[in-house]
Amino acid sequence: MELQKVTSPPAAGKEAGRECRREPRHRPEQRIDCQVLATLGNQAWGAEVQDISQGGARLHITKPGCELQPGRLLDVLLTGQARGQGVRVSLRLAHSARSENGDYEVGGAFLQPLSSSELALLLQRS
Repeated sequence: MELQKVTSPPAAGKEAGRECRREPRHRPEQRIDCQVLATLGNQAWGAEVQDISQGGARLHITKPGCELQPGRLLDVLLTGQARGQGVRVSLRLAHSARSENGDYEVGGAFLQPLSSSELALLLQRS
């Protein structure tokens, strides 16, 4: 086990045990429609994009009705206002905070990063 630790390359995107963000986050000038898609036992939830990068996003989710803990995987549909075209992504939560009214502020990394063109489409003004 110790030999594996010494001979294995460091994990990409990790710095002192914490994830290191490489892409800049963008605050959308116009709203990006966001819906957390239904999963087993859950209905779809409304959400608002706080900021986004190619690698992940921070969302405000309105009253999901269940706990959203770090590590949870959410399927999310992001739709830009300019053309109404959507991008479906999976977001692995890295952090979450619940407010008194039942809403959540969550953030995490996409399992498959957005391409430059997908991010530009979402951020494009109408």
